[in-house]
Amino acid sequence: AIERVYAEVLLTPALTLRIGKVFTPFGLWNPVHRAPLTWTLDEPAIADEIVPVDMTGLTLLHRTRWQGWSLDTTLYGPAQDFLRFPKSAEKGWLAGGRVAAGRPLGPAFATIGLNAAAFRRFDERAWTTATGLDLELNVWRHQLSGELSFQIPAGGERPLQGLYLEDAIPLERLTPLAHDLYGVVRFECFQPRRGAAAFGGLLGFFWRPTPNVVLRADYLWASRVLDRLQPGLHGSISLLF
Repeated sequence: AIERVYAEVLLTPALTLRIGKVFTPFGLWNPVHRAPLTWTLDEPAIADEIVPVDMTGLTLLHRTRWQGWSLDTTLYGPAQDFLRFPKSAEKGWLAGGRVAAGRPLGPAFATIGLNAAAFRRFDERAWTTATGLDLELNVWRHQLSGELSFQIPAGGERPLQGLYLEDAIPLERLTPLAHDLYGVVRFECFQPRRGAAAFGGLLGFFWRPTPNVVLRADYLWASRVLDRLQPGLHGSISLLF
């Protein structure tokens, strides 16, 4: 499986063009997908394929500054299907955009993002649409993040919607050995297409004792067991090369 393969051209100091296969730039979680370096093992339920994970086509990125604000704009859409692979998860067309604005707020740096996307299968005519709002706040080494997303399916089913709020808390003061040790707390709510809404919470830790080793453990609880929300204890040891 090939997750990303693209060419990138710097058209101007502020404008970049990419052509190829990239992670869909929707929200905060989906563009990351570097599992050893995410704060938790399991992604929030609403971040699990609210839009297709990746897209093939053209991506236009614009970055600039204005009166103390940092502004990032991303537009993406299909060009042609020359990078479809036999086992690719891509089964249709996808287009959308993202606008993110950030600025310092005293000791903090805050970023807010707006997302919109539309996609459909090659063999369908109706489009599924998704919109989202996300927030990042870095203050006193805390890394607070959250997303609110809403999806209207093409088939007229009940919309998918949900949110999460997560904080990565530095724990280095607990012991001299706790370099790059973080506690992670997350709350989430997810409304599936069928049944009642599910609520979940997560407690975990993220520790990178050396640049090549990442240890993670999470305990997730939920009011309902769903495919996207699996309670239990999860752990991992990752070696980076």
